[in-house]
Amino acid sequence: MRKLVLMFSLIVTTAFFNIGGCNGGGGTPDNGDIGDGPGFRDPSAVAVEDDGNILVIDAGTIALYRVDPLSGDRQIISDAVTGAGPQLVVPLELALEGSGNIVMTDAGIGDAGGIFRILPGSGNRTVLSSSDVGSGPDFALPIGIAVAQDGLILVADFSLPGVMSVNPLTGERAVVSGDGIGSGLGFEAPIGIDVAGDGSILVTDFGLELVFSVDPSTGDRTIV
Repeated sequence: MRKLVLMFSLIVTTAFFNIGGCNGGGGTPDNGDIGDGPGFRDPSAVAVEDDGNILVIDAGTIALYRVDPLSGDRQIISDAVTGAGPQLVVPLELALEGSGNIVMTDAGIGDAGGIFRILPGSGNRTVLSSSDVGSGPDFALPIGIAVAQDGLILVADFSLPGVMSVNPLTGERAVVSGDGIGSGLGFEAPIGIDVAGDGSILVTDFGLELVFSVDPSTGDRTIV
């Protein structure tokens, strides 16, 4: 229980600073002497594009960066002044679609969080799914995000708790595995998610200190 309180406190604190305009810990972002460009303040999530460039969410600057893996040079590709569309509020995790578009969970959009789609070239943002976009059960606190082989977007929802799927065209949401859906030990605080080569869904549970394998067709959960 103490871990869950700490995790919730971290999320709420990040939301407070970001929504309140405090920009994390304050001061000038510092990236030492490695690479040119705007520095990080609180880098929190990372993904790799097909060309090898590194994408980084920075919770302190409320921005999405692209980093050259050879030089360390940094470029902000989406934030309050880069890219059009609804603003990032509490960006949490990201994944890449087959098209190269970026999907990102954000705890600050809709009633209880949602998903942005960000174009990698322009940084333009659209809300793909939230309480205001797409039908189906609402998110409770979407954190982890992954893209299945068929393009379906999968989300580990910390407070549901469970795994949700999102239609990449309509934003429609469905519960894949959670309370009343799928057999096996129930989730307590799912936070990380990825897709294995055989299509099964791997989920880390912060509360139970376990890794689950989830059958995407039935929602059945087994401990890895």
